[in-house]
Amino acid sequence: MSWIALPTKKVSKFALHGTQCPCFRKEFSVSKRIKKAVLSVSSLGIFKGYLNGEEWDRDILSPGWTNYKKRIPYCEFDLTDKIRERNVLDVHLADGWYTGKICWSLRNRYGSYPLKLWAKLVLTYEDGTEETLVTDSSWKGCFGQVLVGDILYGETRDLRIEPSYTEKVVVLPDVYSFRLEKERCERVRLCEELPARKIGEDLWDTQQNFAGVIRAVLHGTKGAKIRFRYAEILGKDGKVYTENLRNARCTDYVVLKGEGEEIFQPTFTYHGFRYIEVTVLEGSAEVTQIVGLAIHNDLRENGKLTSSNPLLNQIFSNVVWGLRSNFVSVPTDCPQRDERLGWTADAQVFCPTAMYLCDSKEFYEKYMTDIRDAQQRNGGVINVAPHLRFPAILSTSPAWGDAVCVIPYEHYAVYGDKRILQDNLSACKRWIAFCKKRSVKLLRPAVGFGDWLSIGEETDKGYIATAYFAYSTALVAKMCKILGDKEEQKYADLAEKIVVALKNKYFKNGKIANDTQTAYVLAAAFGFASYDEIRENLERKLAENDHLLATGFIGTRYLLPVLTEMGRSDLAYRLLTEKRFPSWGYTVENGATTVWERWDGYRKELEDPFQSASMNSYNHYSFGACIGWVFRYALGIAPVEGKPMREAVLLRPYLEREGIVRELSGTYDGITVRWKSEGDKAEYRVKLPENISAEFDFGNARVTRKDENGEIIFSLVF
Repeated sequence: MSWIALPTKKVSKFALHGTQCPCFRKEFSVSKRIKKAVLSVSSLGIFKGYLNGEEWDRDILSPGWTNYKKRIPYCEFDLTDKIRERNVLDVHLADGWYTGKICWSLRNRYGSYPLKLWAKLVLTYEDGTEETLVTDSSWKGCFGQVLVGDILYGETRDLRIEPSYTEKVVVLPDVYSFRLEKERCERVRLCEELPARKIGEDLWDTQQNFAGVIRAVLHGTKGAKIRFRYAEILGKDGKVYTENLRNARCTDYVVLKGEGEEIFQPTFTYHGFRYIEVTVLEGSAEVTQIVGLAIHNDLRENGKLTSSNPLLNQIFSNVVWGLRSNFVSVPTDCPQRDERLGWTADAQVFCPTAMYLCDSKEFYEKYMTDIRDAQQRNGGVINVAPHLRFPAILSTSPAWGDAVCVIPYEHYAVYGDKRILQDNLSACKRWIAFCKKRSVKLLRPAVGFGDWLSIGEETDKGYIATAYFAYSTALVAKMCKILGDKEEQKYADLAEKIVVALKNKYFKNGKIANDTQTAYVLAAAFGFASYDEIRENLERKLAENDHLLATGFIGTRYLLPVLTEMGRSDLAYRLLTEKRFPSWGYTVENGATTVWERWDGYRKELEDPFQSASMNSYNHYSFGACIGWVFRYALGIAPVEGKPMREAVLLRPYLEREGIVRELSGTYDGITVRWKSEGDKAEYRVKLPENISAEFDFGNARVTRKDENGEIIFSLVF
């Protein structure tokens, strides 16, 4: 079996875009009845495949993003029902992450041209015989309609070009160092359709910020050229606001064939957008319909929420769309600008929420492979995964590097599969050794990003670094205990010593560090202080800020849970449904349909409402960690200590009793919960699947229970 390619001129790493996209074809016939036909495909680049003119799958950007220096996934397609007597197998390639533009770096970060294809089709006949077709010199090739196919720059397609498949392919020697492995999780697919409406002469609105492409219906003269530009938001002039895209062009072009109705649907790019600007650059043409096609890893969504509070419902929708938009082969930070990287802190603070919303077991297993592949020889975990050799992101940061410990532990707590701990324990230990070596008397230096994008307060970076050092070390001790690793006590003792050092330096006269909301939240969340110890100061910090949050990516993840555990769930509900700046509700009031990167990304009341375009995404899921609180505390679907949530749950709801949320219902992995609350009385209903056991905790409420039609109904009096 071999990789094949078409001869291609070299493309400079400084080039704006790559070569015209190559296409490969294999014709074959079958003379016997087919029992099974399975096609395995991979590429250095990304591919899209067709059999007899029909696409194999709704997939896009296959085989996905990985560290191509170490491993490359292949995808399997069941073509049994598509095989005919005579068949034509077509595979088209484009740059993707392999040679295309990534982030703000140059091209060719993982390899160089030509783009390469590997395929194997196994035909199993009903008589028990098999036939195997592979990529070899019998395939033919050509350069097709896609003149430019780049994730950041967009796609240019000339519909006048008819692929000819007359060129000989080059069979390449199999001298690669990477491992060819079966894909680890559900692939990226076209999942939802969002019809756009025309709101101006050249402007269309899908009414939802998302990641994906469009399907446009076109009419025009031969050679007519149309440009599509994309944006998340409109500027003050009512036109598409593209400044925050930085160097990502996010523009598609199509040249028409001029034969009646034509369809343009990009294949080798994606954009983060809500609005589409359409401009006819040459000739005469008309766009009669546009539909947005949302893309993301096609994971089973298993968590839903609805409530009596419309604002909370919209926040939930925003978080769901933030997840969808950023689960694109890896958990990216944003889908629109010249970045779209797998930032590790974003992933670790959001992963508990993601695991409520969708079955992301295999998705995070794949991502942890990316993190391990990116870990440095000295044990440092760089800030993004997959690995990208670029100076600005090769450094390590506390809370970012700690994803190597946090994600596996959270994953095990939900799914109960010890393999995630077995696969990552060594990497976790190496990270702890890295942190210890770079500490002074177990105190980490003030390095890294800190409580990224906090608003109005900046927590001491040394405190955050040391807090995470202690927390991750304690998690490693727990992992060792679960796996029966003999070093459990070593890490438990080290964690205790780090906490002592942290307290000696940062706990002064009842206050912590530089007296911020995040400082107190982390102390309680990580177990350095009891909830009683931090209650007075955290309440004070909120009161001093007019009961508004001041937390960034790190503190926000734990803010609502800590408030609830310390007996102030009323404050958690108020913060979640607050509409003043800064808050989740403020972004909704300003038109958000996804979670923003920063609390102050857009401020309508200011003369210049836009935050600095150099870093201002309107589709970032990190602050969406609040919805994990709704599932765990408001609905009450919490883990039982020592048992995975797929086996057992603790139903311990904190009901809202001031009228902010009178009714709440939701589902998680087959568990259905709904409650109504009014004053000192409430009703809590739950349905449980047979394979999950449950414990109940209603605090100090007086409880009566009855079972009715498979539903358990609790009447509560507080």
